[in-house]
Amino acid sequence: NWVFYLKEDFSQGYNWDSFTIVSNMNSFIELMRLSVLNKIPNKVYKNKIIFFSQEIKNDWLRIINSFSFIEAAGGLVRRSNKELLFILKNGKWDLPKGKIDFGENPEQAAIREVKEETGLLYLEVINFVSETYHLYNDKCIILKKTFWFLMKTNDFAELIPQKEEGITDLKWFPENKTPKTYNSINDVIK
Repeated sequence: NWVFYLKEDFSQGYNWDSFTIVSNMNSFIELMRLSVLNKIPNKVYKNKIIFFSQEIKNDWLRIINSFSFIEAAGGLVRRSNKELLFILKNGKWDLPKGKIDFGENPEQAAIREVKEETGLLYLEVINFVSETYHLYNDKCIILKKTFWFLMKTNDFAELIPQKEEGITDLKWFPENKTPKTYNSINDVIK
Protein backbone atom coordinates (compact mmCIF):
# COMPACT_ATOMS: atom_id res chain seq x y z
CA ASN A 1 0.00 0.00 0.00
CA TRP A 2 1.34 3.38 -1.05
CA VAL A 3 0.53 6.45 1.03
CA PHE A 4 0.83 9.92 -0.49
CA TYR A 5 1.19 13.11 1.53
CA LEU A 6 0.77 16.68 0.30
CA LYS A 7 2.20 18.99 2.95
CA GLU A 8 2.68 22.71 3.13
CA ASP A 9 5.89 22.86 5.10
CA PHE A 10 8.96 20.84 5.85
CA SER A 11 8.80 20.28 9.62
CA GLN A 12 12.25 20.48 11.18
CA GLY A 13 13.02 17.72 13.65
CA TYR A 14 10.64 15.18 12.06
CA ASN A 15 12.24 11.95 10.83
CA TRP A 16 11.59 11.91 7.09
CA ASP A 17 13.77 8.79 6.54
CA SER A 18 10.72 6.58 5.98
CA PHE A 19 9.48 8.88 3.18
CA THR A 20 10.43 9.39 -0.43
CA ILE A 21 10.43 13.15 -0.96
CA VAL A 22 9.33 14.15 -4.46
CA SER A 23 10.54 17.48 -5.79
CA ASN A 24 7.82 18.40 -8.31
CA MET A 25 4.05 18.09 -8.54
CA ASN A 26 3.98 16.39 -11.96
CA SER A 27 6.14 13.54 -10.64
CA PHE A 28 3.99 13.29 -7.51
CA ILE A 29 0.78 12.94 -9.56
CA GLU A 30 2.43 10.43 -11.90
CA LEU A 31 3.54 8.31 -8.94
CA MET A 32 -0.04 8.39 -7.62
CA ARG A 33 -1.25 7.11 -11.00
CA LEU A 34 1.45 4.42 -11.17
CA SER A 35 0.65 3.23 -7.64
CA VAL A 36 -2.88 2.28 -8.70
CA LEU A 37 -1.51 0.40 -11.70
CA ASN A 38 1.07 -1.38 -9.46
CA LYS A 39 3.91 0.00 -11.55
CA ILE A 40 6.05 1.76 -8.93
CA PRO A 41 9.35 -0.07 -8.47
CA ASN A 42 9.49 -0.96 -4.76
CA LYS A 43 13.26 -0.83 -4.67
CA VAL A 44 13.32 2.80 -5.79
CA TYR A 45 10.56 4.31 -3.65
CA LYS A 46 9.54 3.96 -0.02
CA ASN A 47 5.81 3.31 0.50
CA LYS A 48 5.29 6.82 1.93
CA ILE A 49 5.69 9.48 -0.73
CA ILE A 50 5.54 13.17 0.10
CA PHE A 51 5.51 16.45 -1.80
CA PHE A 52 6.10 19.75 0.02
CA SER A 53 3.94 22.34 -1.68
CA GLN A 54 4.54 26.07 -1.99
CA GLU A 55 0.95 26.53 -3.25
CA ILE A 56 -1.09 23.87 -1.48
CA LYS A 57 -4.55 24.96 -2.71
CA ASN A 58 -3.44 25.05 -6.35
CA ASP A 59 -1.56 21.77 -6.03
CA TRP A 60 -4.56 20.09 -4.39
CA LEU A 61 -6.74 21.26 -7.30
CA ARG A 62 -4.18 19.83 -9.74
CA ILE A 63 -4.43 16.46 -7.98
CA ILE A 64 -8.24 16.47 -8.01
CA ASN A 65 -8.30 17.47 -11.68
CA SER A 66 -5.83 14.70 -12.59
CA PHE A 67 -8.29 11.93 -11.66
CA SER A 68 -12.02 11.26 -11.70
CA PHE A 69 -13.17 12.58 -8.33
CA ILE A 70 -16.10 11.16 -6.36
CA GLU A 71 -17.39 11.63 -2.85
CA ALA A 72 -18.65 8.86 -0.60
CA ALA A 73 -19.71 8.41 3.00
CA GLY A 74 -19.64 5.55 5.45
CA GLY A 75 -19.96 4.41 9.00
CA LEU A 76 -17.83 3.12 11.80
CA VAL A 77 -20.69 1.20 13.44
CA ARG A 78 -20.35 0.33 17.13
CA ARG A 79 -22.61 -2.04 19.01
CA SER A 80 -23.28 -1.67 22.75
CA ASN A 81 -20.91 -4.54 23.60
CA LYS A 82 -17.92 -2.63 22.15
CA GLU A 83 -17.84 -4.38 18.79
CA LEU A 84 -17.27 -2.77 15.39
CA LEU A 85 -18.99 -3.89 12.20
CA PHE A 86 -16.89 -4.84 9.16
CA ILE A 87 -17.89 -5.96 5.69
CA LEU A 88 -15.96 -8.46 3.58
CA LYS A 89 -15.95 -6.89 0.12
CA ASN A 90 -14.03 -8.36 -2.77
CA GLY A 91 -12.05 -10.51 -0.35
CA LYS A 92 -10.92 -7.67 1.95
CA TRP A 93 -12.34 -6.47 5.28
CA ASP A 94 -13.65 -2.92 5.03
CA LEU A 95 -16.19 -0.56 6.56
CA PRO A 96 -19.60 0.01 4.94
CA LYS A 97 -19.62 3.04 2.65
CA GLY A 98 -20.82 4.23 -0.72
CA LYS A 99 -21.26 7.12 -3.11
CA ILE A 100 -23.20 10.19 -2.06
CA ASP A 101 -26.36 10.51 -4.18
CA PHE A 102 -27.46 13.82 -5.67
CA GLY A 103 -29.27 15.89 -3.04
CA GLU A 104 -27.81 13.99 -0.06
CA ASN A 105 -25.43 15.36 2.49
CA PRO A 106 -22.60 13.10 3.69
CA GLU A 107 -24.38 12.09 6.92
CA GLN A 108 -27.57 11.06 5.07
CA ALA A 109 -25.51 9.07 2.55
CA ALA A 110 -23.57 7.31 5.32
CA ILE A 111 -26.76 6.17 7.04
CA ARG A 112 -28.33 5.00 3.76
CA GLU A 113 -25.21 3.13 2.65
CA VAL A 114 -24.68 1.37 5.99
CA LYS A 115 -28.32 0.25 5.99
CA GLU A 116 -28.14 -0.95 2.35
CA GLU A 117 -24.86 -2.83 2.76
CA THR A 118 -25.61 -4.47 6.12
CA GLY A 119 -29.37 -4.77 6.55
CA LEU A 120 -29.23 -2.84 9.84
CA LEU A 121 -32.39 -0.86 10.47
CA TYR A 122 -31.58 1.18 13.57
CA LEU A 123 -28.58 3.51 13.44
CA GLU A 124 -27.73 6.67 15.30
CA VAL A 125 -24.94 9.00 14.18
CA ILE A 126 -22.78 10.01 17.13
CA ASN A 127 -20.32 12.32 15.36
CA PHE A 128 -18.20 12.97 12.30
CA VAL A 129 -14.87 11.10 12.55
CA SER A 130 -12.69 12.07 9.58
CA GLU A 131 -12.24 12.19 5.83
CA THR A 132 -10.06 9.75 3.91
CA TYR A 133 -8.88 9.69 0.32
CA HIS A 134 -7.91 6.71 -1.77
CA LEU A 135 -7.25 5.88 -5.40
CA TYR A 136 -8.52 2.90 -7.33
CA ASN A 137 -8.88 1.77 -10.92
CA ASP A 138 -12.33 1.24 -12.42
CA LYS A 139 -11.88 1.83 -16.20
CA CYS A 140 -10.16 5.07 -15.14
CA ILE A 141 -8.28 6.12 -12.02
CA ILE A 142 -10.66 7.44 -9.39
CA LEU A 143 -9.82 9.58 -6.39
CA LYS A 144 -12.47 8.91 -3.75
CA LYS A 145 -13.03 11.18 -0.77
CA THR A 146 -14.95 9.42 2.00
CA PHE A 147 -16.64 11.13 4.94
CA TRP A 148 -16.70 8.83 8.00
CA PHE A 149 -19.23 8.92 10.84
CA LEU A 150 -19.23 7.09 14.13
CA MET A 151 -22.60 5.36 14.51
CA LYS A 152 -24.14 3.23 17.20
CA THR A 153 -26.76 0.53 17.02
CA ASN A 154 -28.52 -1.74 19.45
CA ASP A 155 -29.70 -3.88 16.55
CA PHE A 156 -28.73 -7.52 17.14
CA ALA A 157 -30.73 -8.75 14.12
CA GLU A 158 -29.21 -10.97 11.46
CA LEU A 159 -26.92 -9.04 9.14
CA ILE A 160 -27.68 -9.18 5.40
CA PRO A 161 -24.70 -8.58 3.06
CA GLN A 162 -25.45 -6.63 -0.12
CA LYS A 163 -24.13 -9.28 -2.51
CA GLU A 164 -24.65 -7.18 -5.67
CA GLU A 165 -21.99 -4.80 -4.25
CA GLY A 166 -19.47 -7.63 -3.83
CA ILE A 167 -20.11 -7.97 -0.08
CA THR A 168 -19.91 -11.63 0.92
CA ASP A 169 -19.78 -11.43 4.70
CA LEU A 170 -20.49 -9.12 7.63
CA LYS A 171 -18.99 -9.55 11.05
CA TRP A 172 -18.78 -7.83 14.40
CA PHE A 173 -15.21 -7.62 15.77
CA PRO A 174 -14.13 -6.59 19.26
CA GLU A 175 -12.75 -3.04 19.11
CA ASN A 176 -9.33 -4.28 20.22
CA LYS A 177 -9.21 -7.15 17.68
CA THR A 178 -10.18 -5.65 14.32
CA PRO A 179 -9.25 -7.52 11.13
CA LYS A 180 -6.46 -6.69 8.72
CA THR A 181 -7.78 -3.94 6.44
CA TYR A 182 -6.74 -0.94 4.35
CA ASN A 183 -4.38 1.66 5.85
CA SER A 184 -6.99 4.39 5.45
CA ILE A 185 -9.53 2.30 7.40
CA ASN A 186 -6.99 1.76 10.19
CA ASP A 187 -6.77 5.54 10.45
CA VAL A 188 -10.56 5.78 10.83
CA ILE A 189 -10.83 3.16 13.59
CA LYS A 190 -8.02 4.59 15.73
